[in-house]
Amino acid sequence: MSEVNGYNLEKLVGQFQIVAEFVDGYAWTKGHINDTYIINCRQGGSPIRYILQRINHHVFQQPAVVMQNVKEATRHLRKKIASESSSDLTRRTMTLVPTRGGASYYMDSAGNYWRAYVFIERVKSSHVAEKPEQAEQVGRAFGLFQKRLADLPTERIQETIAQFHNGVLRIEALEKAVREDKQNRVEATKPEIEFCHTNRGIVQIFADAQAKGELP
Repeated sequence: MSEVNGYNLEKLVGQFQIVAEFVDGYAWTKGHINDTYIINCRQGGSPIRYILQRINHHVFQQPAVVMQNVKEATRHLRKKIASESSSDLTRRTMTLVPTRGGASYYMDSAGNYWRAYVFIERVKSSHVAEKPEQAEQVGRAFGLFQKRLADLPTERIQETIAQFHNGVLRIEALEKAVREDKQNRVEATKPEIEFCHTNRGIVQIFADAQAKGELP
C-alpha cells in the first residue's frame, strides 16, 4: 500500500537516497509524538526495510535544527563505534538516509517535515520494562550512549525546546498540576506522584552540577 493516512509513501520514499524498489508501507502506531511508517523495499531480490517518519513540527518547532543535531550525533557515534569495532555498524547506531539533494530531511508541499532511517533488523523493543533486568540494560545502553557522545563539541548541538531537560522545572510543573487537578487524575495516580516527590532530590543533583559548571 502506497497511500497511508493521506500520504503517498512511495512518492515520499522517492525523495530520499533509497535505490531499492518500493513494495509497500504501513503505519507504526507505538509512538505518540511523530508519525512513523515502516517501508518495505526490495533490492537485488532481497527485502530491505526503512523507517520513514513525519516530524511533529508542532512539538519540535525547529525541525531543521533537530535534524542537524541528529546528523551530528549519528555521525559522531558512527565514528566512535567504528574506532572500537568495525562490525555491524548499521545495527549499533542509527543510519540516517539523506534526501536526493543531500539534506537530512525533506519538506513536502504541505509543510510537513520527513526523515528516513535504515530499519534495524533482529531487534525487540519494549515500551514498558517487564523485569528489572530490562531496566538495567536500558540504563547501561543510555550510559554508553552518553559516554560516546561526551567528547562531541557542545557548540555543534543546539537546544530545540527550551528547558526541556530541566528536571527542577518539571517537578514544579507537576506540583502545580497536582494542586489544580484539572482533569481529576490525582486520586488515580497517587503512587506515581508520591514516587516523584520522594525522588525529587535526584533532579536537583543535575541542576546543582550544571550551576557549578560540572555539566555542560
